[in-house]
Amino acid sequence: MTEETLYLIRNKFTAEGWKTVKQTFDAQGKAISKIETQTQKYGKNYVTQTKKVKDGNVALTESYGVANKGTNDMVKALRRAAIVAPIWLALRTTMMAVIQTIKEGAKYWMDFDKAMKKTEQVIHGVTGNIADSVEILTKEIRNLSIETGQSMAKLSSTFYRFGTVGLNFETSMNGMKAAVKLANVMFGDNEQIAKVLAQTYRLLGESMDESIPVSQRMNVIGAQIYKLWKTNAFEINEFTGALERFLPTANMFNFEITDSLALLASLHTAGIKGTKAGRLLGTSIQKLVQNMGDISQTLGVNVNPNLDSTFDMLMKTLGVIKNLNSAGRTIPDIENLTVFGGVRQRQAPMALITLYDTLIKNLKICKSYEQN
Repeated sequence: MTEETLYLIRNKFTAEGWKTVKQTFDAQGKAISKIETQTQKYGKNYVTQTKKVKDGNVALTESYGVANKGTNDMVKALRRAAIVAPIWLALRTTMMAVIQTIKEGAKYWMDFDKAMKKTEQVIHGVTGNIADSVEILTKEIRNLSIETGQSMAKLSSTFYRFGTVGLNFETSMNGMKAAVKLANVMFGDNEQIAKVLAQTYRLLGESMDESIPVSQRMNVIGAQIYKLWKTNAFEINEFTGALERFLPTANMFNFEITDSLALLASLHTAGIKGTKAGRLLGTSIQKLVQNMGDISQTLGVNVNPNLDSTFDMLMKTLGVIKNLNSAGRTIPDIENLTVFGGVRQRQAPMALITLYDTLIKNLKICKSYEQN
């Protein structure tokens, strides 16, 4: 190995090698120092986070204690509510019921006062002053309300229906009682019944047997309708509608109340109901009267206008046609019944001929109540 080579190894390469080695160690030292710094930083962060976790656990423990206390307070409150709430609700319900009762009571008397003011205007035929009659009527209405359960205002309106057709105080009072009783047993509206009863009595009341006391006549009419209802197919509202529609014709041709009730009850049993029954019966009777001369010639019905009423003519005609049909006789007028009018008007007499026996029974029922 030459001196030059040795020199180079000793002085250059060795020095540079150490320099390189030194530089390498310096770099590694810096890296280690950096790692140490980062480790210290991470350590501090760890300590900080650990403290936060500890503080959080303490706060959570305190919160749990507060929550636990709140839960206990809530349980106590619920227990208290379980005791107090039903009592409060019961008191509230009672108070509301009292208030509602007061309101309904006030409305009840206001309605009655209004109805009585209206009724006072149609009180007729009193010997004393109106104030005394109002006091008597109020007492009767109160007793009837207790007996039937109907409001005093409605009963006052029932009396009003009789007063509006000009009936005197006593007759209107009896009519009110009869209408209410009839409505109760037949499940109808007493005002509607009173309206028709009043019209019926006003137009046909004079046809009733004179032996019946005036104070009992309304009760007799109600009893006749009730008895017919038990054996014929009609409801009271249907029947009053039919009677109201038939009344003008009945009044014109002097039909009695008993005859009118029996005819209409029979038509309802035959399936002709309500206002239609009253309308068809009225028009067929008018046509019958117009064609009475032809009936005498065609059917041989003997009638005397001076002795026989329109109802008698009707019954004779229905009876003759029924007997001829039963015997098998064929007469065009019998087949078509043109003496009673057109196709619609003939429905009523055709039904009465079909149920002629029922009609006779109904007449007997009504007559028996008049005689009793």
